[in-house]
Formats: sequence, C-alpha cells, structure tokens
Amino acid sequence: MTLDPDVKKFLEVMKGMPSFDPSMPVEKARELELSEMASMQREDVKSIAEHKIPGSSIWLREYVPSKSASNGALLYIHGGGYVFGSVETYDPFVRHFCNLSGMRIFSLEYRLAPDNKFPAAHDDSFAAFQWLLNNASTLKVDPRRISVMGDSAGGSLAAYVTHKSVASKTVAPASQILIYPALGDSTLTESFRENGSGYLLTTEMMAWFWEQYRGQGIPEEELQGYQVKPVGDPESFPLSIVVTAQYDPLRDAGEQYAGGMMQFGAKVLSLRANGMIHGFMTNYVMIPTADEYLKAVSALIPR
Repeated sequence: MTLDPDVKKFLEVMKGMPSFDPSMPVEKARELELSEMASMQREDVKSIAEHKIPGSSIWLREYVPSKSASNGALLYIHGGGYVFGSVETYDPFVRHFCNLSGMRIFSLEYRLAPDNKFPAAHDDSFAAFQWLLNNASTLKVDPRRISVMGDSAGGSLAAYVTHKSVASKTVAPASQILIYPALGDSTLTESFRENGSGYLLTTEMMAWFWEQYRGQGIPEEELQGYQVKPVGDPESFPLSIVVTAQYDPLRDAGEQYAGGMMQFGAKVLSLRANGMIHGFMTNYVMIPTADEYLKAVSALIPR
C-alpha cells in the first residue's frame, strides 16, 4: 500500500519544520519540542494529579477521564529515543487517549539521556510500575488491572516492565501495548534498509539516540539482563498488543518480537498499520486514521 494521503500531507508540513540536527545542544532541541507542542489542543479531562515517587526524581501525572473510569489503570511511557519527550510534551496525546479509552492514565516522567545513561530509563519504568502496585489501594486501583503502554523507545521500556515483572515473579501488567516499539536489533531488518530516510524517523536519528543512551563499553552481561526475550511460563505473560507501521524502519523488529512471543505461546495481537509511518498515532490531529487504531487498541485493554 502507498503512503496514506494524510501522512503525505503531514510529511510535507514536517519538511517546513526544523530538521534533526545532531550538533544541536540537547536542551535547545527539547525547548524547540516544547514550543512546537504549545499550540496543540488540550482536551479537558475530569481531573489531573501529580505523584512523586519517594527517594527518586521519578514522578507521574495522573489523568482521570471526563467519563466513567474503571478501577483499572494504564502506565504510559513516552517515546523520544530516551533523549526527548516528557510528560508535558505528551500531555495533549495522553489527555486524548484518556478520554477516548475512559481509563485512568499515569504518565511517567523518567530520566533522560545523555545525562542519564542506560539503564536509567529502564530502571525508572520498572520502579514506576512497582510504585503503582504498592500504592494501588491508596490510588483506588486494582493492582491486577494495571496495563503498561508506550510508543517507540517507550514501547521498549513498556516491554521491559512486562518481562522484568514476569522474571521477578511479581504482579505482571494486565496487558502491554507496544506502539511501534524499538526492540531487538532493528539495523539488521529489511524495514530498516527500506524506510531509513524520508519517513520522519531516520537511521541517522536512531544511531544518535542509541549513542546518547547507551554510549560505549556497556558489558554484554549487563545488556543481556535488560533484553526482552520470552522465558518461563507463557501463561505468565499478559496479552501483548503490538502496533507497527508499514513505512517505519522499526516495523520488522516489532513484528519479529510479536512473532517470537506467539511462537513462545504467549497471547499476542499484532497490528500493522498500512500506509502509516513512525509516530503516526501520537499525531492523530493531522493523521485521522490514527484514531481508528487508538480505538481498536483501547477496546482490547483489560478494564
């Protein structure tokens, strides 16, 4: 399938925006990202609260939807290559998905690279999920109905939370929703070669993100400890919902993960969004098809 017409328009608009510049100071790039988000419409939700995790710099913003919320909840982990993104830049999207899904959402502010190298973001994500479990009673949340969701780098962090929970034999997420996740070695895939330029996310950007987060000299045994390979009892894993995009360099790596989980025996639903690119779901305003996928994903999340 060719590029969706709305995606084409979106890419044309993006050509007029400041492009990726690896020489730009990270803080300046983050300020630019915030300024671009300032004009986005922010839907009203019933209420918002912020929660600081004691003894850390981690905090979460809780969103309660305008219409009835269940006693389930969703931990949302934003994307941005472990370098960009924040609770604030994702605020418009999370508000929208909160109302669309009717779920309470806890949006995570985790430590970013390059100041905080691997595995800071991974550790923060797992710590946040554990905090939700440990404080479920106070938050009036059913601890066995907390799902985890993330896009791009956040998708890889969400997957880590699930696999770490299963390996630790603690309460696992009720489901994991991985939106075009950065998993495995995507550089060896056909989609990486086909879609590495011209579709928003580029191979140059991915290499730069990895360098900022992982740097050099990480022992192989440490990397192994953070991989998301299925082990143990397949029944211990919750439903995995994996959404990929046809013109995304990360497409094949995400689908390989989904296929591996299926072969392992876990419950998996893999959706490929034809005609779409990396980042399409959080750009639902300019790419209306994104809402169809958001609604489909929402309907599958345990309440």
